[in-house]
Amino acid sequence: MKKSFSFLFALASLVYLTSCGSNGDNNGSSDAGSASSENSNGKYPIKSGIVKTKMSAPMMGGDIYDELYFDAWGAQEKHKSVASISMLGQNIETVSYTMMKDGWIYSWTEGQNTGSKMKPQDMDEMADMNFDKMSKEMMDDLGIKKIGTETIKGKSCDKYEMHKDGMGDGTFWVWKNIPMRSEMSMGGVSMTSEVESIQENVNHASGTFDLPADVIFSEMGGTDQM
Repeated sequence: MKKSFSFLFALASLVYLTSCGSNGDNNGSSDAGSASSENSNGKYPIKSGIVKTKMSAPMMGGDIYDELYFDAWGAQEKHKSVASISMLGQNIETVSYTMMKDGWIYSWTEGQNTGSKMKPQDMDEMADMNFDKMSKEMMDDLGIKKIGTETIKGKSCDKYEMHKDGMGDGTFWVWKNIPMRSEMSMGGVSMTSEVESIQENVNHASGTFDLPADVIFSEMGGTDQM
């Protein structure tokens, strides 16, 4: 059960890191539609932002609150995840971070002085999950298909389904490369996530995308070690 949950959370994190997306209509804050704040060639068409998402895994008795910070249309990106899990009569809270920087994906946990790093090519299939630019052959290989559109929190989202052996099943609602909602299951364990708030074109605090100086990062070999 714990292994299934760990893989499912890793898959959910990868979906948010790789932002399998579309370039739908912008219904966000001021300046989001201007030429200076939008870039169709970036990972996100929005220059910068903060996205707060709640992930729930009922069978594990806890929730995960994820904060996505991105700048330069996605060239800089960091996730902060606060997990509150009830297990064996204990409430366990952990704060962890994942950041894409200089061609690496870094992961570390608050309060620990060691972390990990890995190259995105170690997970090529997931790293290519940009639904808008995916070929039909790649979508078929990953078991992905677009099944329509739906509005989530006022955003017009493209809706996709994924069915792939070894990776479970998933449904994703995507707006501007941001998964507004997702539902995933694997081995009897399910997880849902939904965006709670979005801030567009924000000025991030200095140091937001710096790696912690007191953490030593060791290289990992692949997704089987996540």
